[in-house]
Amino acid sequence: TNVTLDIDPNWGLEVVTWDISLKLTYAIEVVGGLAVKDGYYLNQGSQGSCEGNGTLIMRQYCEFERFFEDDVSKALSISYYRVQILFIKSAAYDAVLVHFRVLPQQHKSPEDDVTTAIYNLMSQVSNPNSPLYEGNVTIRVDSTWGVSQYNQTYRNSEAKFTLQYYDYDKKRLSDPQRFSEITAYDRCKANRRCNWGIVSLNQSTNDAKFYHQLFDNGKLFKVDLFLDFEDWRLGSRGFSWDGTIPATCKNCSSISLARAQPGTLRGAHFFPFNQPSMGPDIPCYRKERNQGLVLDRSLQRTQLDKQQSLIADLSGRIQWITDNIQNATMGPVQRSRKDVTQNLTWVRHDFQIWHDNEVKELQQLNSSQCSGGIKCFIQFDTSTLLLTGAISGVGKMKKTANGTEVALFTFNSIYLGPETEVRLVGQRPLVLLSKTSLIINTTIEALPGYLGGFQGGGSVARLPQDALSDHPKTILICDLGNYCTSNRTTLGGLDGSTIVSNNVNGPGSGNVRVNSFVMKTSATHVPEVQSIQTTAQLGQTISGGFALRFNGYSTTIIPHDASAKLLETIIEQNLNLANKFNRGVNSDGSPVVAGVGNVTVTRSSSDSSEGYTWKVTFDTAIGNINQMAAVSYLRGIQASIQISTVQQGNEIGGFFRLSFEGYLTEPISSRASAETFKNALLNLPIITSAAVSRTDPTEHCDDGFCLNGPFPSRGLLWTVYVTTNISQDNISPTSPSSPLALKQAPFYRFVAVTTDLTGTGVNVAITFGTSLSNESPQNLLKLTSPFSLAFGGAGGSYGGLGGSGYGVNPVGPVYNDKQIFDLVGGSGGCMRGVNPYEINLLLGPVNGLGGHGGGVIEIVGANDVIIGSFGKLIARGGDGEQSSQGGGGGGSGGTVLISSGTSILMEGVIDVSGGSGGFGGVEHSYLGGGGGGGGRIALYAESITSSGITALSGGRCAVRKELISIPVVNVSISLYMALISDLHRDRLVYLGELYLNVTLFYPAAVQSHTIRKTTIDGVIHAVMDTTVLLSHNDEAMTAAAYAQFANFSSSFNYSAALVQAVLNASQGILVAEVLMVTSEVTAYDSESIFQQIIEIDSSSCENRGGDGTLYTEAKMTTKMFVGVANNGAAEQTSRALFFSNREDTNTSSGSAREAPFSWNGPIIPFPPARPSRITFYTRTDSISGESTKLNYGSLFSLITRGDPNLNISSVIGVYFGTQIFHGANFGSAVDEKAFLKRMVTIENYPILDRWYKIDIRIQWDMQTYMVLIDDEIVTSKQSFHADDVDGIRLSVYRSVDVWFDEMYVGFDNTMEFVCPVSLRTGTGTAAPEQRSWSFEEVHGGNSNGYTEYYQMTRHYNFLSTVGSIPFDGQGEIKDNQDIKLQYADGDYPITQGNIHAGALVYLTDSLRSGKRPLDQSYTSASPKGLWYGAKDGAGGAGDGRQFWYTEYNYKSSLSPVLNGGVAACSSQDLISWRFEGIVFHYTNLSDMVFGTDGPFYVERPKVLFNAATSSYVMWAVMDNNARSLAMSAIATSVYEDGPFLFRRSFYPDGNRTRDQVIYKTDQQTAVLGRTYYQTVEFILPGAIMQPVWESAKGRDGVINFRSNYHRAVYDIGYDNYNDIYNQRWRTEDVEYKVMCVNQNTGEEREVPSGQYNADGFICNDPEERKVVIGQGVAPKGFKILTSRFVSPNDSENSWWRPTSVPGVESQAWSSNYRDGYCGIRKLNDDLNIKDPNLANFIPVARNTCSNIADNPVHETMQDKLIGVLRIVNTRRAKFIALSQLTEDYLDTTGALSAFEGELESGNLISMIVEMGQFSFTSGSTIQSTFRPPVRSEYDTAVDYKTRFRQYILNVNDRASYSLACVIDGDCPVNFRDQLKKGHK
Repeated sequence: TNVTLDIDPNWGLEVVTWDISLKLTYAIEVVGGLAVKDGYYLNQGSQGSCEGNGTLIMRQYCEFERFFEDDVSKALSISYYRVQILFIKSAAYDAVLVHFRVLPQQHKSPEDDVTTAIYNLMSQVSNPNSPLYEGNVTIRVDSTWGVSQYNQTYRNSEAKFTLQYYDYDKKRLSDPQRFSEITAYDRCKANRRCNWGIVSLNQSTNDAKFYHQLFDNGKLFKVDLFLDFEDWRLGSRGFSWDGTIPATCKNCSSISLARAQPGTLRGAHFFPFNQPSMGPDIPCYRKERNQGLVLDRSLQRTQLDKQQSLIADLSGRIQWITDNIQNATMGPVQRSRKDVTQNLTWVRHDFQIWHDNEVKELQQLNSSQCSGGIKCFIQFDTSTLLLTGAISGVGKMKKTANGTEVALFTFNSIYLGPETEVRLVGQRPLVLLSKTSLIINTTIEALPGYLGGFQGGGSVARLPQDALSDHPKTILICDLGNYCTSNRTTLGGLDGSTIVSNNVNGPGSGNVRVNSFVMKTSATHVPEVQSIQTTAQLGQTISGGFALRFNGYSTTIIPHDASAKLLETIIEQNLNLANKFNRGVNSDGSPVVAGVGNVTVTRSSSDSSEGYTWKVTFDTAIGNINQMAAVSYLRGIQASIQISTVQQGNEIGGFFRLSFEGYLTEPISSRASAETFKNALLNLPIITSAAVSRTDPTEHCDDGFCLNGPFPSRGLLWTVYVTTNISQDNISPTSPSSPLALKQAPFYRFVAVTTDLTGTGVNVAITFGTSLSNESPQNLLKLTSPFSLAFGGAGGSYGGLGGSGYGVNPVGPVYNDKQIFDLVGGSGGCMRGVNPYEINLLLGPVNGLGGHGGGVIEIVGANDVIIGSFGKLIARGGDGEQSSQGGGGGGSGGTVLISSGTSILMEGVIDVSGGSGGFGGVEHSYLGGGGGGGGRIALYAESITSSGITALSGGRCAVRKELISIPVVNVSISLYMALISDLHRDRLVYLGELYLNVTLFYPAAVQSHTIRKTTIDGVIHAVMDTTVLLSHNDEAMTAAAYAQFANFSSSFNYSAALVQAVLNASQGILVAEVLMVTSEVTAYDSESIFQQIIEIDSSSCENRGGDGTLYTEAKMTTKMFVGVANNGAAEQTSRALFFSNREDTNTSSGSAREAPFSWNGPIIPFPPARPSRITFYTRTDSISGESTKLNYGSLFSLITRGDPNLNISSVIGVYFGTQIFHGANFGSAVDEKAFLKRMVTIENYPILDRWYKIDIRIQWDMQTYMVLIDDEIVTSKQSFHADDVDGIRLSVYRSVDVWFDEMYVGFDNTMEFVCPVSLRTGTGTAAPEQRSWSFEEVHGGNSNGYTEYYQMTRHYNFLSTVGSIPFDGQGEIKDNQDIKLQYADGDYPITQGNIHAGALVYLTDSLRSGKRPLDQSYTSASPKGLWYGAKDGAGGAGDGRQFWYTEYNYKSSLSPVLNGGVAACSSQDLISWRFEGIVFHYTNLSDMVFGTDGPFYVERPKVLFNAATSSYVMWAVMDNNARSLAMSAIATSVYEDGPFLFRRSFYPDGNRTRDQVIYKTDQQTAVLGRTYYQTVEFILPGAIMQPVWESAKGRDGVINFRSNYHRAVYDIGYDNYNDIYNQRWRTEDVEYKVMCVNQNTGEEREVPSGQYNADGFICNDPEERKVVIGQGVAPKGFKILTSRFVSPNDSENSWWRPTSVPGVESQAWSSNYRDGYCGIRKLNDDLNIKDPNLANFIPVARNTCSNIADNPVHETMQDKLIGVLRIVNTRRAKFIALSQLTEDYLDTTGALSAFEGELESGNLISMIVEMGQFSFTSGSTIQSTFRPPVRSEYDTAVDYKTRFRQYILNVNDRASYSLACVIDGDCPVNFRDQLKKGHK
């Protein structure tokens, strides 16, 4: 039919396969929460409790039900409604059995039928990759249960819900970029072997705070000190000789000032922290930030790599979360895939935000340092204070204490790399301030004349508007007088006369103040008149003639009567030079003497003797001339001639003085020569030079004919200039921007003092300027005012004297001081010219200018200052110009001052050399300019290390620069390079040039470069096309060069290795990014000509500049810096703190000698503290020729300055040298002999060039300490005395190179754990007390350890108890305790933890399995000891260690993270143990079964290495403080020293454990062994008492025989309502009564039988009438028999129910009566009592269709064992279970064997391992650790609950017409029929 078509064949007469079960690994509490009933089951499914509002009421359960039904239906591809949970029952502590039903499919549905669906389910259960395991909760299906224990299969790997971690994800470990986030050092920190220190540096204050984090990104705990030296900004911050606080702003330090003074920056003119910071704030990697001026691509590349690694790691983590989003964190709270997905979605969201932020920071970082091919350029303009280029900002103008304006540029940090082009412009000195460290690895050059460097000689003034101009206008002398005829300077609207002229060339420039004047003496012109008279004896007539002589001149014979004219002519012609303008010399070399000049002659008339008188007036002769002499050739007696002076010529005589600026010259003759005049001037102290010229310089011009001769009366004209260079006269600004630049000294004038001059009308006139000079070019100098000018070719002076020039001006003085008191620049050299007359008078200068002075650079770093190998600080002086009229002097070098708060490392160049003097021309080679003096360098730091170049030399002189042509071999070479990171062009060029110069056989010059770059697979391929020039002189050279280049490429492979080594050795990490791949010669030309400017020194020049000064002020003779350690720093980091000391010194005479220095080293302070752990790493490097000396080494000491009796007291120290010592309280006055005697040796043969890790652990309350070397205890319980420590001192002695790294002072993160110590009494360990099974656990429950009996219970019935004895005998055994304990604590006593061999695991060929050389292993053949670096594989001599993992309980007041964990130690000899770390922390444990809160701990950890998964797997017992869990915990790690990651806590195979171990069998099968106690149950069905027959009773307790008979034996008469119908007609069934009825009111009253009224009547007549009711009369004491029928409606017949035994549940007889259809009829069978058919009525028996006889008589039988199975007895016993582990060791397979008992050794590790395992294996049978109950042959009856129940819930619910009876067969019950013999 349509209906029967859908019959399910599986149904049959009842359902046989619908109901099945799955086992899920959930605790029942996790499934149902508060809905769990009786602690072990949930039946809400069968009750439909999750329908309607039930979901809200029981949300936890209903969600699970929904998930389960949905999971199964989806897995089976059937409709959701077909899966219905019936009930859930606890199967173990961590497992439930879900019983559910698979319903048939709908009509004509394509879905699988029930059978197919269940077979599908069975197949999926055995396949962990099936859809079933993709469910929300069915992910936790246990395959060992199968489906209802059918098709059980092994577990083959970890459960899908085992906790997963990204940390050891295989993709992460195999990705080099992501793996960089997991360093060995990070793991060392995570497992507490190392300290996870964090330095938080506030770059704006340089205040550092030190922290310790217990896990990555965890909470930071403040510690006293942590230094890893990796942050270049910190450098060696804090290390100082005096232990001062690191430089910082006021009140910014975290260190108390109680014991340390504030740090200063010695030598610095400005304190960085008083200035605002400039520059951007760029995030880098994690919390690192580039604040300030940070431009270095190598640094950026490193930061980018780190940032990219972080981003890659975050991306990997996000992808990992995506891949594991449904199950990675499943547990009791996140119990379903949905829960995990929701949680991890938020986690992924957070990581995505983090990732996106890091990407933004990467983009910001990538664009922050001139990336993308942009030229990295910055410019400091000290005039405008602007910083432009890659970083922009505005500096500050400040003044030094001396008033010098400087430009301050302050940054939080400064790092300038080689690719950064730094341009310096401006006139103010440059001061770069860094509030942290400062690294310069590029060129910073102050061009001459910039940054405070003075201009070279050539200008007499500087325009105000040019004060800060780098190219000030040249002000000519003629500009000052406004009379320049050409090359006139545009003065910007200024009048030359108002321009201030002062020393614009610097204090050491040789610039002088020029005062020029013309001094003229004159007097009244009174010519000389001489008389010539001839006479003879009276009467004689004179004849003949005479001759005149004058100054060697003679006339011809003059006639005695010569006319005046003739005499005049003869005198002028004979007594003068033949050529009056020729003032040469005579043939004999004598000077030509002047004659008489022009004369006027008059003659008298003749006397009687023909004698005459001639008067000769000397018209032009100067002054009072000599009188002429006459030679007489006269004839006549007594003829004679006389010459007399008629009038003497007026002549100036005497002397005069000159007064100048308060000084008075010595007397100067009125006829003083120029030299005498000059000397008199030079004797004035303020005169530096003087130049004097005078008319009549030869003094042979008395004839008045000389153009340059004296004036009449011997007046003279002196042309004079003097120079001065004193502060009040020649103002010298200290900088171009100095206020003095606008000041000019008063015009001091020379004043003549003429009181001592003689002559008539004497007059002295001084005219300023030399325009009145009678000389040229002097007369072209028309300037009447003084001016300042540097001329004469001298070099500028500064730190060294400039080379002298060729003029009269002296060299300028040195100035400033070597400490560089003020920031002043170098001075300019003097321009050419010996005097100012030939310089820029009219036409201006064209050449020969002086070189500019070097500028000023001050570098200040609060921490380290490093000038890298590419770094150059240049403040050279400029070269003087060469010219044919003389060379200019070189400018002096400038100033470089470096101040560091810690150390200066100088690997580059500091150049303050003086400039070279210019060549003076071929014809004037003697006019070569002098070299400029060297500048000044001052270095201030705690320690100064210099391997670079400091150029201080003075400049060369008279350097000739010439352009020459050189024949060269021109070769084009292409160099191919592979770059790890993109390098700047300049760096590539440098490396290429370095390579070529190393590899080429002949000196080469690299002429040009072209760089081409491409990127392939992340590697940058660069090609440098280079033109190389090789000089040659002959064809042989050319041929050799060609041969070389022909083989260049082929020989390159050898050269490449050489060059790479050279590059790496010389440049370190700066060039390690480059690999020279190959090279190629692309062209060759041997006929090329190369033009080159060369410099040629003058062999005859001796006026070089003097060397400058180098001042270093370091408090330590020891070199100290933070650098890249050779072969790496500690723990594979890169940087460490380096100290180097040598014993070289000089005697007082300068001889070198060897002398040990005292302990020399710095202190780093921290607040007074009581640290419990101090860690540092140290390495002593070997030094050739030095490392064999005794007592060299270094000392690390904890110090305190709290003792008032000591300045510094050493509390605890460790010394490294030829031996390793330790000691305490040895004071601060360390002496070699005394000190070393107080130290105790702890290592006899330390190895050089090897890092050692030192731990000092201090117990302050005990005043003891221990020392560990490389995590092995070398000494312990050593006494010391101190209240606290407040610093560390690092000292070095003798010749030693030593490194320190990773210094930590703080709390002990190892939780004070110590590895085993071998003592005479045995091996002591820090393992906690070993606890076994407790008393309660051994005996179970509340047992007291003794066998327990049931309390006897007495069951009563209605029968009499007379004669019985209550509770006679003993109750049944309830708990049989066969275990007899020896110890009150449990099965074994609580003992101190110790080492069992079974707890050890021997590891080889792992990261930390190598052996450490011991003292005893040192031999002459093996000076480093056996096993040193000899890790040679499994079992090899240098490999193999026993690892011991132990639980360690600890209570930390600091953090729960430190509340215990699993510690690991290893040993190579089982004597010395090395601490491997706290490899697992209790805080990572979680209860994955119940979700309870901790704290938790573990016991008995055991680790096995799984070669298949390359991981270490740890199993341990996990519990809480109440010891209520006793579950197993699993953790894994890919490293033997952890950290181990918690994977799961559970009950393996369902049972608790306290003593467990994992091991491998002989077949290398991993097995979990554990002991457990279990109570074995003995089960019987519950006894059900059978009914005892009981008589029916009345309410009074008296037997109601009528009812009793009727209910015991059916009688149809008693069941016939109509059995006495005749009597009923006569109403005999009604009791006889007489009633009197009032006829008015109707009121009735009964009249008792035999009672009459007074009238003798029964009623009162007539008011009443008599009525008789019924005719029935019964004997006394009986009722009227109304009928034999017993009515069920009569409550008297139904109130009694049988209650003889507890198992009886009866219902009223009226209900039993109606249990059949016939019992619910009308009692009268629808026959009225008056019905005539009643007489023919025949009753029908109803005993077969109704339960009327419900109390039949029956025998009393024994109780039935048919009830609920119950535990009638228990037996407590101990078992051992051996479970096979899955291939990954992360679960049990389900195969196990278990047996009762234990071995005598007790501890399972000993039982299983120490005693040879007894070949214990797990077997292959899937079973449970739960022992099955012992059952009897009796079973629970199906109807044990209802057998003696006449109803179930409601009366008549078992009636024959009820569904229960019709369908289930639960029909009406009478107790006799229920009685059965036997136990069924």
